[in-house]
Formats: sequence, structure tokens, C-alpha cells
Amino acid sequence: MLPAVAGGGLYLAVFGLFALTIGAIGRHGAAAITGIIGFALVITPLELRIPGSAGKQLHACLPTAPGAQSTQARRPPARLSPGRGFAVFRIWTAALLAIAAVL
Repeated sequence: MLPAVAGGGLYLAVFGLFALTIGAIGRHGAAAITGIIGFALVITPLELRIPGSAGKQLHACLPTAPGAQSTQARRPPARLSPGRGFAVFRIWTAALLAIAAVL
């Protein structure tokens, strides 16, 4: 239970940095908000609807869903571990941060 609570705090901190990098790349507040809401609330649930193993692989590679697994006390079957999911999310955030720094 304690790792899930700590993972929740870390996930929200990195998600805030992720949203900041989207805003820095887009350079427009409305575009950043739309991008984050669209990514977290539209794309993530839709990728689970893709049939076969392609949906699961896409779900494992996009940042928000694997990162959110670090907030769960029990690991769902056939998905990344919480540590690996959070690592995928941190890699995405670091890549976007590098792009934002260049721009």
C-alpha cells in the first residue's frame, strides 16, 4: 500500500512536468490543455479497444497508462510492472523535455 501512495505522488509530479513540456512545445496554453486532456482521457482509453496484442503493446508504450500503474496497489495481469511502467513514463517525459529545451 505504501509503494502505491509514494507512486501516486511521484506520478503526479512527473505528470505535471509532462504537461509543462507539452505547453512549452506548443507555446499556447489552450493547445497544451487540449493535448494533455486528449492524451490522458481520450487516447489512453481508446488504445485498449484495439483488438489483439497490438492494443496491449501500444498501451505499454504510451506514457500515461504505464505511469499510472505505479499508483496501483495490485498489478493487473499481462501488463508492465509498476516500476517499469513509471520508467516508460519518465523516458517519455525526458524526451519531451529535451525537445522543449531545443525549441
